[in-house]
Amino acid sequence: MVRHIFKWTIVVVQKRGRLPAYFARVFGVQVAPFVMLHDPNLNEIEVAVEKRNGKVYFAHGWEFLKNYYGIGSCAWVTLIYTNRHLFLMEIRNLHGVELNYPPNRPA
Repeated sequence: MVRHIFKWTIVVVQKRGRLPAYFARVFGVQVAPFVMLHDPNLNEIEVAVEKRNGKVYFAHGWEFLKNYYGIGSCAWVTLIYTNRHLFLMEIRNLHGVELNYPPNRPA
């Protein structure tokens, strides 16, 4: 399986996370209207995807990351696009230290 890695910054004051232009151009049409973001502990966050004027955004659900992961003003996120419904995610603070992810507690 081919995986595609893209990195960008989460700016938590923003309600949406804009995906890189190259990703939007090459894979944007393939991304489903809703995707799952998985962290290394297999916590899942569902995020709505908005596509406008050739740009792709993570929308509703994106702002949930701030509180769930205890992100201050900003953090680095690495996303691995595995398929149209799933991105694997790693989050680092501004100093490059990976976050302590909450334990996965299935309902």
